[in-house]
Amino acid sequence: MGERRCRASKRLRPTSSRVWVPSLYLFSPGPTLRNITGELGVVNTLLDVDVVRAGALVGKDVNESGVLDLLERYGKSKVVVTPVDGNGFILGRGSKQRTPEVIRGVGINNIVVVGTRGQVNQLECLRVDTGDRALDEMFRGYVRVTVGYGEALLMEVQ
Repeated sequence: MGERRCRASKRLRPTSSRVWVPSLYLFSPGPTLRNITGELGVVNTLLDVDVVRAGALVGKDVNESGVLDLLERYGKSKVVVTPVDGNGFILGRGSKQRTPEVIRGVGINNIVVVGTRGQVNQLECLRVDTGDRALDEMFRGYVRVTVGYGEALLMEVQ
């Protein structure tokens, strides 16, 4: 079976600003998300997961065990990810903190995808490879990707 190709399907209408409720936010590493955490007044690392709650850093360079402890302590949470340049992976492929157990604990509807317009325009589609086929299948379809303040696109996840 040949590899399917996909592109951003359509631009979504601008959204209103979302209120950062007292949830736990797990920020993946990278410069795109570093800009977002900087706006929150938190400096995140470029290598590991940082955890923010109510605008305060509650975990820096957290491993899987630490993430699971924080999920148990704080409950409601979101994982904020950005596509890997060139291949479009949003989950898996070396992410030791965002394991299938962590993703299930957060819930697939609480995975927030953000990226720059340049990043997204270079991708055929988004991908997941968590090491758990059943979980990967749950992501198949389209996901909202925030590409700027009040701007989002729908992109296919393979």
